[in-house]
Amino acid sequence: ADGTAQAGSDYTALSTTTLTFPAGVTAQTVAVQVTGDTLSEGDETFVVNLSNAVNATIGDAQGVGTITDDDALPSLSISDVTVAEGDSGTVNAVFTVTLSAPSSVLVTVDCATADGTATAGEDYVAISATTLNFPAGTTTQTVAVQVIGDKQNEGSETFFLNLSNPTNATIADGQGVGTITDDADAASPSGGVFLPIVFSGYSG
Repeated sequence: ADGTAQAGSDYTALSTTTLTFPAGVTAQTVAVQVTGDTLSEGDETFVVNLSNAVNATIGDAQGVGTITDDDALPSLSISDVTVAEGDSGTVNAVFTVTLSAPSSVLVTVDCATADGTATAGEDYVAISATTLNFPAGTTTQTVAVQVIGDKQNEGSETFFLNLSNPTNATIADGQGVGTITDDADAASPSGGVFLPIVFSGYSG
């Protein structure tokens, strides 16, 4: 019978089988086929139940089979993002967090922004510790960081989105770099007045 393991996907179920102990025999074995896979799923259990004993009593009616998981934990990585800031309003810098392989259990990881040369509140909207959830079978999630537009000529700036505290996974690449490109006009401000230089005559 199923425990945390499921018949058909984790092991092959046995229909009702009769064990016979001839006179003088004290032990018999029951083989249950376990199905291998590459999913990281933790240890799982199933049970073999005894019933309907003839010429004997049952002292322990249930044997527990434990399937140990020998698959490595999947790893998490985060992308880098480049966006143009715009002159006003906000634009999203969308980071993608990827799990290297599907898991059969929930994977979580925390993320938060940190300043590089860009400053939270002025250049982008900070994200404090936020938990990303990867339900079973899910391999990607996205995180949007709002970039604040302005008309300042300030050059490209960077900030970071960092991953931490994973559960049921490891971190392969824990830092995403957000690059904010400056689209302000690098030329002199419009409307500038250029005065001619006038040389007075010179007599020697």
